[in-house]
Amino acid sequence: MLRPPLYRTAYEAGLGTVYTAHYRPAEGRVTYHWPDASWEQSFGDFTPDHRTVTLGRSDV
Repeated sequence: MLRPPLYRTAYEAGLGTVYTAHYRPAEGRVTYHWPDASWEQSFGDFTPDHRTVTLGRSDV
């Protein structure tokens, strides 16, 4: 899910992927994926949290 064509990095053109979510309703779980991190939550025991993600290239 983190490789093209699903994960796009064309942020300048408005076509970049911010995150990918993998929902597993039968298990009551979701995992959010970024290129260098993942964050799993439970539907029944959701823990509010936040992530700061920098989009785009850092060498520009």
